[in-house]
Amino acid sequence: MNNNIGNGEGFFEILRRKEPVIVMSVAESSRDDVKVGSKAVVSLRSRILWSSDDAQWLCANSDRLLQQAVVADYQRQGQKSDSDRQVMGMDSDCHIKEADSGFKAREGKWREGCCLLEREGVIVFLQRKGTDPRVVVCGAGHVSIPIIRMAGLLGLHTVCIDDRPAFADHAREAGASEVICDDFASALRRIPSDMDTYYVIVTRGHQYDEECLRLICTEKVPCAYIGMMGSRRRTQIVLQRMRDAGISQDILSQVHAPIGLSIGAGTPAEIAVSIFAQIIQVKNGNEMNCVFPDEVVSAALAWEPAGERFILATIVRRKGSAPRDVGTMMLVRGDGTIAGTIGGGCAEAEIIRQAQVMLLNLHPAACLHHVSLTDDGAADSGMVCGGTLDVLMEEI
Repeated sequence: MNNNIGNGEGFFEILRRKEPVIVMSVAESSRDDVKVGSKAVVSLRSRILWSSDDAQWLCANSDRLLQQAVVADYQRQGQKSDSDRQVMGMDSDCHIKEADSGFKAREGKWREGCCLLEREGVIVFLQRKGTDPRVVVCGAGHVSIPIIRMAGLLGLHTVCIDDRPAFADHAREAGASEVICDDFASALRRIPSDMDTYYVIVTRGHQYDEECLRLICTEKVPCAYIGMMGSRRRTQIVLQRMRDAGISQDILSQVHAPIGLSIGAGTPAEIAVSIFAQIIQVKNGNEMNCVFPDEVVSAALAWEPAGERFILATIVRRKGSAPRDVGTMMLVRGDGTIAGTIGGGCAEAEIIRQAQVMLLNLHPAACLHHVSLTDDGAADSGMVCGGTLDVLMEEI
């Protein structure tokens, strides 16, 4: 099924990259020339990075499919007018199919990075893989140290900026992924910014807070999060100065100031907890990026060289109450070994059995498997959730 393009990377090797891509998979098809399970991976600039051997239709239509994702990106960033569709060259016969936990046409955004698009009798499942979250900490003072340590516990890439060499060394000792010892403006301009970048402004003085906030609001938006430490009075003064400098209220309304959830935090460690509680709240409410679990990608990269065959199972549609969201995936080997999970219980057991049956064939056909969580068997096992799942099952 593999059709390596460019530098010869495989499907899972591309997913391991730290860059955004869009995965397109045919989930349903009424056409003889378009097969369920055909697949392509494209960059955000619509360059085909990888495709299966039978993905000619997907590759030919990748531009139109990608337009949908680009429009969703733009609209998520606040450009929600109907003219956005015309600007992107949207065709009236290529429309968004609304699905539970999927793309919502009226909102113009993706939910959890997944959507279903329908065209010419073919339903395509799109997943947008974003970059790994990056926390940029402006300042390396006593509050920053527990912030850096907590980011490490959460597995977040952390960049710390401070213009004082001794404090920069403290940030390194605390475990920052990167430390930039330079003035704040120069350092911030060296850091790439996107919808997976979280800015934490905790400098040693409000003149530096203002410098960082002004540059972030003028050169680094859109981003995932902006938070600034300080008293309510002090932060309101800074925000007013930003307004006076011509920064729009739409942008300033996204700034969390004072930073962190209001939990009565007092010590540096408690402040760090309040900040990351807020960042986690924002991150998990981010409806743009689908998660490709490291466990799944790592297992696939380990199993493939060993000649192990496996089925990739991905939830593409969910209705009612189901344990996991659209975009959740797992791998299944012929012996029933799995990597990842689609929620456990009878639904997962059914998918494992189906995968084992598929792997009895040398070249199994991909299929969309329907799982009911309301039938008698589910009730007997005490696993009733009251919903249904459609799971795309394919050998990559």
